[in-house]
Amino acid sequence: MKEEVMIKRLTAVALICICLLTLGSFLRPVSVHANETQQFTGEVTLLKQDSTSGTFQITVSNKGEDFDGTIRFQIDVDGGTKAYSAFDTKMTLPQDGQKQYMVTVPLGDYSSSKGMAFLTFLDDKGEALQQIKLTGILGDKAGKTTVGVLSDSFDKLSYLQMQGQTYYVNNKDRSINLIELSSANLKKSLSGLYFLVIDDYDMSALDSKQIAAIEDWVSQGGWLIIGTGSRGADMISAFSKGFLDLAYVSTTEAGTPNEASKIINKHQGDYTAYANNGVNLQDLAYSEFTYNGSSGYFSSEHPGWNIQIGQGCALVLGISLSDLQVQSGSENIVYTLYDEVQYNSLKASNYTDLDNWAYMGSRALSAIDRQFTDVNFTSLKVLIVFYAILVGPVLYLILRKAKRSEWYWVGIPILGVVFVGLVYLCGNGMQVRGTKMYSVSVQRADGATDPDVNTYLLGYQSGTKEWTTTLKDNYLYAGSAFSTYVTASRKVPEYVNHIVYDGDEIRIGANPATNFESEYMKAFGSGISIGSIDTDQVVLDSNAQSGSVTNNTDQDFPYLALQSSDYTLILTDVKAGETVDIAEAVKNKKYVYSQADAYLDDAFDKLVDYYNYGAKTTVADKDVMSALMLGMSDARQYTADQADYVVATGITKQGMQKATSEQSERAYSCFYAIAEQEGSHASN
Repeated sequence: MKEEVMIKRLTAVALICICLLTLGSFLRPVSVHANETQQFTGEVTLLKQDSTSGTFQITVSNKGEDFDGTIRFQIDVDGGTKAYSAFDTKMTLPQDGQKQYMVTVPLGDYSSSKGMAFLTFLDDKGEALQQIKLTGILGDKAGKTTVGVLSDSFDKLSYLQMQGQTYYVNNKDRSINLIELSSANLKKSLSGLYFLVIDDYDMSALDSKQIAAIEDWVSQGGWLIIGTGSRGADMISAFSKGFLDLAYVSTTEAGTPNEASKIINKHQGDYTAYANNGVNLQDLAYSEFTYNGSSGYFSSEHPGWNIQIGQGCALVLGISLSDLQVQSGSENIVYTLYDEVQYNSLKASNYTDLDNWAYMGSRALSAIDRQFTDVNFTSLKVLIVFYAILVGPVLYLILRKAKRSEWYWVGIPILGVVFVGLVYLCGNGMQVRGTKMYSVSVQRADGATDPDVNTYLLGYQSGTKEWTTTLKDNYLYAGSAFSTYVTASRKVPEYVNHIVYDGDEIRIGANPATNFESEYMKAFGSGISIGSIDTDQVVLDSNAQSGSVTNNTDQDFPYLALQSSDYTLILTDVKAGETVDIAEAVKNKKYVYSQADAYLDDAFDKLVDYYNYGAKTTVADKDVMSALMLGMSDARQYTADQADYVVATGITKQGMQKATSEQSERAYSCFYAIAEQEGSHASN
């Protein structure tokens, strides 16, 4: 009998499981119909990648009947946790037809990706017809650190691959992809390189156009390493005058004390990577140079000159890398060699500051939300105290005086119902209805007719239903504002973020897994000129704050921030058309912040008090200040903390809404200009 009961119970459990599995198949976000003929084919190629986005070329073909629907490009956003951002494009694809189109994806949507992606073809009802799985779509440029080597001794430089060790660049550890270059493939290969190494090479093999291509590549953010040794004069003379600002002096033969070895003897601790790996610089031929520029320095890590050129950097070594021939432990030397040239470039800040910048951005948007969603329990506390007094001594004394003490047990539930009603009314205003959004738009104010606009948005709702909003005109593309981190244990939907391109219309949204799950989005577009912010003879450091700033816009700024590489000054109440003498403003304390620091986190914690450290702040409208900090962070990426630049950023309290009117949106607008210290005009 017991066995029969057990069998019945197991059968029931099995039937329940089957039902649940069947039901689950209907509840999946996307179900793909069987397609044995594989009507569609497709491939995705990363065409171009910069510090903010990647442009993907999508090629699709149709072998079946005419298709009129949506092609969804889904890219892994978190290194294989099955969390994706989805980009939808409406498309008509005739039978036997092929089309190519491009999708621009913000870096936040794939900076942590492993190159996993899907192409999904959906009909006009949103039903998925076919799904194509793709891998490695980021290619060598994004998936590896590609190092191009131009050398007559390529075999001697194989150690530049660091014996398989990964190198951290663009927010990711990547293996080294070492490729041999020649005069024939140099120009077409440059765009795919992170580093270019020229060592022990006959520079006469390159013509003037090839030299110019190298120089342009460096100026635009390339990282160049030149080894010289006994060929110092020839290596340097090939480049145009003013590119390196180096003059050849002489070459010291191997075994003779040279400039680098003299420094080692004088300053212990220099060139430790070489010493620790058994390399005696005195044993190598060494070329000496003099530097005539203003943005370079003689390195204490590697024997040579480190020179900042445009957005990029060049490291000219006095030794030849082919002379090293270091095999054991050479990856330690090479790692620091790559670091030396990368971290002195302006382009590096666009790569390496992404996490810090994202951290600042998400904090700022969260702080704005906090100002308007913090629940004030004061009224509820008053009601509770009032109720306790009322149902206690007050009700008792009233009924006792009226000689109706037996009504006490009736009066308590009646007052309880009234109290519940009052609690409901007090809490009604605390509810989140629909989608709640905050936006901060950052636009350059240099008088340009169609200035670029970066708009950051925070959106969420109380439930887990997918929400969308339509962006207003003049936006080109959108996606995640910052890297999307999704834990492997989280039950994620098929996609987290959703961007739909429908003609000129862009819709953004999210598919949350939990209630009140915040999504940080970013939209790129163009704005309307509001004038310019101009400066004159600005000096901003710990020793002096002088010069002037003029608000030549049509907007009043409750706050206008000036920030250099090591100083932050936030002025108050700068009207449209007003010129502020910086020294007078500091003297008269027309500011809320004036500190010798280079980190926005410091100012943010003091002015916004995000973590409730108890910092004494004088700013009442902390939401406006938070938005200003985000604007300052965005603008600052274009200066890379150069000591000779200052960024002026103003903010308006009421910005133009970027989403459609059905959304609850609080909007802010920031306007910035970049000026040289002791310069004449911000728009230079």
